Amino acid sequence: MKGKRYAILIAASKFPEEPGLTELRCPENDVDALHELLISPNCGLFDKKNTLVLKNAPSHEVLYKIETVLNDAGSEDLVLIYFSGHGKLNAAGRLCLATVNTKLRALGSTSIAAEQIKRFFDTASTRKRILILDCCYSGAAGAEFVKGGVDDQLQLMSGGQGTFIMTASTAFQTAVEKEGDSNGLFTKHLLEGIRSGEADRDDDDLISVDDLYEYVHEKVQAEGAQVPMKWGLQAKGKMIIAKSGRDAKWRQEMERSLHRFAADGLLTSRVVHEAIQVLRMPKKKLVGREQQRIVLIEQVICSRLGMADFMEQWMDLRCLDCAAAAAAQRSRTIGRYIDHGDGTITDTETGLMWKRCLEGLSGVNCEEGEVKRYKHDEAVKRFKNVEYAGYSDWRLPTIDELKTLVHCSKGKNKDGYCNEGSKTPTINQQAFPNAEAEYFVWSGSPYAPNSDYAWGVSFLSGDSYYGGRFSFLAVRLVRGGQ
Repeated sequence: MKGKRYAILIAASKFPEEPGLTELRCPENDVDALHELLISPNCGLFDKKNTLVLKNAPSHEVLYKIETVLNDAGSEDLVLIYFSGHGKLNAAGRLCLATVNTKLRALGSTSIAAEQIKRFFDTASTRKRILILDCCYSGAAGAEFVKGGVDDQLQLMSGGQGTFIMTASTAFQTAVEKEGDSNGLFTKHLLEGIRSGEADRDDDDLISVDDLYEYVHEKVQAEGAQVPMKWGLQAKGKMIIAKSGRDAKWRQEMERSLHRFAADGLLTSRVVHEAIQVLRMPKKKLVGREQQRIVLIEQVICSRLGMADFMEQWMDLRCLDCAAAAAAQRSRTIGRYIDHGDGTITDTETGLMWKRCLEGLSGVNCEEGEVKRYKHDEAVKRFKNVEYAGYSDWRLPTIDELKTLVHCSKGKNKDGYCNEGSKTPTINQQAFPNAEAEYFVWSGSPYAPNSDYAWGVSFLSGDSYYGGRFSFLAVRLVRGGQ
């Protein structure tokens, strides 16, 4: 889904300047609940910073917010406007949304005319616009609080590309707030359709406005004569309003069942931990053995598979994982070295683990950064018990350890040096990429005959040598051994 998503949620429940408009119980609850769902991790697709809640704001403030948001939204952005409150018809039969400052004698200047919203829509760049109206007339019938009908002329507002309108009722019906409910009938089912995931009619884990309308229409009509309406002329493709949240609810139920099995001693904590890790994996990664594990979890929880059979099949999958891991390790073998894929490599002949990159370099092929060079005393002091790749015992190698890295492609002469024509740098360049960035590397070993010198290795010639401690050389760290 491209673009940003904006929501303006408007509640009008108090009308201190107009005795002809009764206070309403549900609008503030309506916008609070919808706001919570739109930004929730389970169901929401809207950012909190782009979701605006207006409660009992005057008409001029609401209009200003609507206009500025629509003007800020780009062509690929989506804007949702929701209103819960009284709806009144002016003398021309046009719909006006009542606000805290509304006066029935002056609807044009003290309310939000649907025509004005249409004008804002007409000049906006965004092609994705959703208008949801749970509007009311004043009045009561029996124990119910009556909410008002919506003018049929709303259909005219659907002329713009990508405009979708959903309303609580027809132009000639009332929409109800049932006594005891905290939300209006229409909004109650709208919220429940999103919250439960039941509004996801095509099981694609997303709730489009069409999905939501079908659900709300069915549920509202089941409770009475009220008929929600919708218009969506020239609206192209699906307009998604929320995620179904089914995955999160399903996962939570599965995890609770697994924990119960562990508490009853039916499953080990390790198996439960492994199963929960699988349940929390993104859907796109649930392939192969991970998908098989999901099936096993569902079967054992739904009692379609006995616990003994579950454990047997679970352990079989674990063995397959171990075999795959061993195969992967073999595939990462570079000569006598094993690349661990985290910037470290193990020499199978010496058992030493090395950092693949010289200090200062990073990246898969040590291509990032610049080699750092140190005086010997500085290197000895700096590189003790260094933390890297989950280990905290990295250090300078001894001269004997460092010499084990020398690789002479043409073999060595009788003095132990690389024969002429050997490739430089004289190190396995697949195991230790970009080693040519610096040929001279310090060891941690001092030169015993003269304390002003220390041992290093030249990976240009492949020989060890002693150099002045004040020389600036590169460093390659090691762990293990000694």
